[in-house]
Amino acid sequence: MKKIHNIYLRLFLTAVCLLPAPITVKAQELPPPVSACADSQITTFADVIDWIYEYFDGVLYKRRYNYTKNCWIGDWEKV
Repeated sequence: MKKIHNIYLRLFLTAVCLLPAPITVKAQELPPPVSACADSQITTFADVIDWIYEYFDGVLYKRRYNYTKNCWIGDWEKV
């Protein structure tokens, strides 16, 4: 008898726990979405750096050049 009573009690408690509780939810309205393209004033701060290739005495060399600051970076290297 105790075992059956214990099983019924567990089933009842499980059923009570599974029932949804009536809870009032108050949520704030969302602001309108901001377009990613709305701000077209994009400024890049990265330097523009590229390799410059030249032949010296029949040997190909390369060197990096910073076009933003108009200066050389590093020394000439054989390719």
